[in-house]
This record gives sequence, structure tokens and C-alpha cells, in this order.
Amino acid sequence: MQVGHLERFNPAVRAVRTIVQRPRFIEAHRMGLFSPRSLDIDVILDLMIHDLDIISLLVPSQPSRIHAVGIPILSKRIDIANARIDFEDGCVANITASRVSMEKIRKLRMFHAQQYVSLDYSKQEVAVFGLKPSMEGNFPEIVSRRISPPRLEPIEQEIRAFLAAGCGTGPVECTGDEGKRALDLGLRILAQAKQAQALECKGVEGRRSGGAEGQNDK
Repeated sequence: MQVGHLERFNPAVRAVRTIVQRPRFIEAHRMGLFSPRSLDIDVILDLMIHDLDIISLLVPSQPSRIHAVGIPILSKRIDIANARIDFEDGCVANITASRVSMEKIRKLRMFHAQQYVSLDYSKQEVAVFGLKPSMEGNFPEIVSRRISPPRLEPIEQEIRAFLAAGCGTGPVECTGDEGKRALDLGLRILAQAKQAQALECKGVEGRRSGGAEGQNDK
């Protein structure tokens, strides 16, 4: 079995996996225009889960704490959500997903020792910023380089990998256990977001009833 997490086959993601070692902070933005597609599920399992899979791939540690919020805007499901994940190894990930934005954004930013890496899923480009060794007494200099791997269609690469795995000529690129890890993380975030939403609704109702009682006292 191979789980269909498409971004794994993005050439930019493959390039990042050879660069990023033990990230300390990760920031992901996956924003899209509103579409009637997939309105039967929340944006967390529709869009955010792709970044959850890549983050799980880059961070070899288990989540220790999750804080998430999300609200419905144009549908009955959560349309925009944000999650903060603290991992046991100290890494922190901040992830935002929206399907009610004015523009399409697919970006992932990773920070680790003396280096910052920016990945653009859509452009399939990677930018790396780091410190240049300096002479004693001088201020360190920031240098950058861009990586533009040959553009490939992720769907085609995914199908090729699946066929190779099925024929025994290649590895399974995304195993069932790896897919389950991303799904479990998404479900935990969804539960947290719904819990926060319920508490907010309860607070609003409490303020309304309190205001009504105040009016009656007058």
C-alpha cells in the first residue's frame, strides 16, 4: 500500500530533505481560493494534512502538545485553521491552512542551526540562507543560494513510484504507517479546533444571557 500524499513527489520537497537537519521551527502556509470542492470535510483534512505529512517527514519526533483553532466562513465546516505543534525534541511547527483566501499560497519555511530554508511548493523552488564564515572580529555575513530542481509533475511521479513499488522495482514512498501518522495528527488538530470553537460558542452564549439578565434587572 502507498498513501497518496502528493507533495512528497514535489522536486522541491525532495531537495529540502537533503538539506534540512533537525529543524527547530517550521512555518507552513497553504492558502487557496474558495471552491465548492471538498466542502464535506474540514480544511484541516483537505489542505493542511499535506503539510502535516511533510513536517512529519522532516521532524523525527512525536508531538508533545497541540493547540489549534479553526472557524467556518463560507461553509458549515472549518474553512480556515491554525495549529501550533510542539514536538518532544523541541521543534515547534506553526501551520495555517485556508480555503477562503484571495490568492493561492503554498509555502514552507524551516529554521535550524545557522540556516533558514524556504520552500515554494507551487514554483518548485528552494531558497537557502545561512551564515558565511567571517574573519575574527567581523560581523557574520548572510549568504543565500537558490535551488531550482528540474520541474516534474508530482502526480506523474507519484504514479510511477506506485507502479515501481507494485512491481518490486522501487520502495514504497509513503507507507501506511506514515500516512496514518499524518492522519492521526490531523484528527488531533481537528478535535482541538472543534473544542476551541465549542468553548467560544459557549462563551458567546454566556455573554448574551448575562446581558439579557442585566437588561431584565433594569
